[in-house]
Amino acid sequence: MSALQPHPRTANRQLTTHLKPFRSTGFDPIADIGPFSSYQLEMRKLTPLLLLMGWSCTRIENTFVVHDEAKLVASATLTLCGDDTPLRRSGDRFGGSRVIDCEGSGSIRLRYASGREYNCIVGYVTPGSVQNFTFRPTRTGCA
Repeated sequence: MSALQPHPRTANRQLTTHLKPFRSTGFDPIADIGPFSSYQLEMRKLTPLLLLMGWSCTRIENTFVVHDEAKLVASATLTLCGDDTPLRRSGDRFGGSRVIDCEGSGSIRLRYASGREYNCIVGYVTPGSVQNFTFRPTRTGCA
């Protein structure tokens, strides 16, 4: 008798209730790994962590750009869902990105060099959607 094989008289006693479906097929199971393998138990512990990691990776940054080739605008501020975010000037444009964590609307407040202010309507935003907004200021508002 080999060291890897159980004794024929004790082999049937080692089958537990979770292996009964295999007995109905006429084939004995190759191995008895118990009701749960250690791999299954480890995966059960890791599932919440993996879901949390997946959720955190889905936070999409959306871009907001104001092209100001004529240098009419002194500053630009994004107002979205009640929060203000200043947009940074880089050359002839103002820009910034933001994770949208609410459903709602907003605007970009342009403060012109002359002191006048104008709001460019951003419109409706939705979390999880890739949205890029581009505006072009004119002397009379926003295009």
